[in-house]
Formats: sequence, structure tokens, C-alpha cells
Amino acid sequence: MLDDIDDPPRIVVALRERTRSVLLGELERSLRGKLRHLSPEAQQALRAMVEAASNKLMHEPSIRLKKRAELPEAPAEAELVRLLFGLEPLGAHAA
Repeated sequence: MLDDIDDPPRIVVALRERTRSVLLGELERSLRGKLRHLSPEAQQALRAMVEAASNKLMHEPSIRLKKRAELPEAPAEAELVRLLFGLEPLGAHAA
């Protein structure tokens, strides 16, 4: 049986979550620093922009991974994505 992260739909979720987490983390750091003067409305607009950018950035890789899910090389490709983006196997934090 394949590890959960080798399931392309699950790796798509992990990759999207990682991308969103990094982008929002950087935005929050900026909002506490150089952008702290922005109004709550402007801050929320930036958060929405980061969410939209994350979705657009991850759309094509997500589609490609899902399309390739049935190919024999899908587990190796999923492992490569996991390694390149530093994704942990799903359930790795459960204990």
C-alpha cells in the first residue's frame, strides 16, 4: 500500500496548504512590521490577494498531478514533489 502522501490528490492538498502557509506567514510578518500602518480593510484585502495568488499559482500543478495520478510513475513523481517542497507524509504529526 502506498503512503498517503503518494496519493496525488493528497499531495495536491499538502502542496496547496504548504504554499498558502508560506505566503500567508510572510504577509502576516509584513503586517506586523512595515505594513502595520494599513487599515484592517487593507490588511484583509491583502490576505484575499494572497489567497487568490496561491490558488492561481497552484492551479496548474494541481491539475497536472491529478491527471497523472493513474500512471505507473505517479508514486515516484509524488515522492519527488514531496522532497522538493519539503512536505511531510500525511499523518506524520499524528501521535
